[in-house]
Amino acid sequence: MTKLGLTDDRLTTMNLLSEAYHGLSCLVTELFDRHELTAIEFDVLRHLAGEADHRLRMSDLAALTRFSQSGMTRVVDRLQQRGLVQREACGDDRRSWYTVATGAGLDRLRAALPDYLDLIQRFVVDQASFDQLQATVATLRAIRTATVA
Repeated sequence: MTKLGLTDDRLTTMNLLSEAYHGLSCLVTELFDRHELTAIEFDVLRHLAGEADHRLRMSDLAALTRFSQSGMTRVVDRLQQRGLVQREACGDDRRSWYTVATGAGLDRLRAALPDYLDLIQRFVVDQASFDQLQATVATLRAIRTATVA
């Protein structure tokens, strides 16, 4: 029986990347569960908090998070039901809506952010030297650029 090329370094690289992603994903999911958020809800609040007026068009949020328009509508609906965001009509385009972070939404983000940063520190930053981390960041940027249309 042949080995089927299962010792190929490309498989090892992809397997390690996949395993690391899944391990981190589980830790992040547990963290966000404690803060009553999902990863996409955290991302939405993070993007909104980064804007001077804490608002973005729904279409821009969808593009930033790589979510479909309909998927983003469902996420914003859930956040709105919990009082973490609100919708506002876009004055210059009656077909568009802004999503605006509320005080409660910004407070939820502020509560989760230190735990999230601690997780990143412990499970990513502390696992590598400065040079290794810089090389990893450069590699991940190159992969993202190559795979994002």
